[in-house]
Amino acid sequence: MAELSPPRRSLAARQHTSAPVSVPDDLADRIMLAIAVACVTFTPDQKAQILALREERGWSAGRIAVSLGVQLSAVEYQLLVTGAEKHGQPPETVPATPVRRRVSFRNGQPVIGFNQADDELLCKLEAEGASPGQIARRMSPPRRPHTIRVRQATLARRAARLEAGAQLAGEG
Repeated sequence: MAELSPPRRSLAARQHTSAPVSVPDDLADRIMLAIAVACVTFTPDQKAQILALREERGWSAGRIAVSLGVQLSAVEYQLLVTGAEKHGQPPETVPATPVRRRVSFRNGQPVIGFNQADDELLCKLEAEGASPGQIARRMSPPRRPHTIRVRQATLARRAARLEAGAQLAGEG
């Protein structure tokens, strides 16, 4: 049997459960594997492979994730930040940023979408040289730096798609 420390909790909660939890070795191994898979950091070679599978072979993010044995969200993130598109397909249509802010819920927590004013402020602050952390603190409501980096990648991808669409329209 392997011993796992209990997850960190508030002081009041820890006063009631301070002993390590015993779990079977195979469960401990599965837990450690799940943690390792969830914390994927791709090597430069893996990033190049993801890009090649998407752009040259036209594989979906799901197919790439299965072939590499990683989570779909990790592959989707890499495709987002690199701006990879499927080979031989026109760029997807660019959805308009909503004027009003959208709020949805994931795992019981509110997920606050970006609206047009948020994107304009983000672009203005980025042009002024602000870091994602500085931008995150100046947003209303405040965001996390990672959220700002992902939004910057999304906006860059939209701009690239608009440009590619304009080029295709100019050729046709």
